[in-house]
Amino acid sequence: MLKYNVKNLMRLRGISEPCAFLKMHGFAKGTATRIAREKMLGLSPRQVEQLCVALKCTPSDLYCWTPEKGETATENHPLWKLRERAVMSVADVGKGIPAEKMGEFLEKVKKMEEEMKG
Repeated sequence: MLKYNVKNLMRLRGISEPCAFLKMHGFAKGTATRIAREKMLGLSPRQVEQLCVALKCTPSDLYCWTPEKGETATENHPLWKLRERAVMSVADVGKGIPAEKMGEFLEKVKKMEEEMKG
């Protein structure tokens, strides 16, 4: 089953107020609320693009997939890359790091961010 993955993406990004974030990125209040709660019936291509720009992701990141009951899926399945996984944000990881190591942790995160940019 293909489902939206917007809540997890926002959590990963450390977005604590999804509705406010979405409104700040041009979504109307009602639409922002439905998207934040993953209660939308569908998204237009324009909204998908708008979400991708706001969340710095690709359209495939907006979805996750779980095999239907009784369906066997392997790495060869076309939707395998979208499978649902446990999500942990950087903030979650940071909770377990001792205070004296936090500076080192943040430096490594910064370095990775720079490497990803370019």
